[in-house]
Amino acid sequence: EILRCLVGSEMCIETERTEFAAKVGDEVQLSATVYPTGTDQTVTWSSKDESVAKVSDKGVVIGVGKGTTTITAECGGVKADCTVYISAK
Repeated sequence: EILRCLVGSEMCIETERTEFAAKVGDEVQLSATVYPTGTDQTVTWSSKDESVAKVSDKGVVIGVGKGTTTITAECGGVKADCTVYISAK
């Protein structure tokens, strides 16, 4: 697990993975935990290259095409990245 914190703030975001491999068509659930509890817990997910992998607003990554991309979880200015390697079926 990786914990990222915003300098000068108590806000942190923790993800369980920093990288993973999957195949085109695979779905992989990512999760993120925001600290401290009681703060805004809304995590925004994004993919650097949606031709390789897309990510839903719930953190479900779907392999789209061969390649490597970065999935980012963000909350309150704190970001945590996960590198995704997608191969052919």
